Amino acid sequence: MLTAMLVTFVVLLFAGVPLVFVMGLTGMLGMIMDTTLPNLLFAQRIFITFDNFALLAIPLFMLAGSLMNHTGITVKILRFANALVGHLPGGLGHATTITGVIMAGISGSANADAAAIGAVMVPALKMAGYGEAFSVSLVASAGVLGPIIPPSIVMIIYASATGLSIARACSLPASSPVSWSHWDT
Repeated sequence: MLTAMLVTFVVLLFAGVPLVFVMGLTGMLGMIMDTTLPNLLFAQRIFITFDNFALLAIPLFMLAGSLMNHTGITVKILRFANALVGHLPGGLGHATTITGVIMAGISGSANADAAAIGAVMVPALKMAGYGEAFSVSLVASAGVLGPIIPPSIVMIIYASATGLSIARACSLPASSPVSWSHWDT
């Protein structure tokens, strides 16, 4: 059985089938070849795998970032951040970072943050005299803040996989001097 699964994996991989389907079909072949497993197990495993409410957060966070970009909320957040730090030297760069922090708290996705901020900020930074490489690097750095500021996709998936509550996964460690005990619900 293991040899058949390995051959199937290699053949499908070299045939150009996407890796997710190669792994799924190889696993399905292994389940079919094992005669001790009941046929109902296939449907049950598929349903249980996709019946995960936390996985719904991934496309919804991406949708939130896209909606914010298309409705102009990103520009309003940028104007707010620019009002806070625009008067400082390098204020537009600081405003880009603050916009990334605000967007991270809303969308939770690094890709959505970088796309939403980059569409507005890279041309604005280039017009203000910043180099293209610096502008793109700054937007990429601001976009990466998404996974480390709660709520984020990474923290929701971690909480789902470990059985923790989302609030506990996002809270400070127990050794921290700050008490967030009201989040431990």
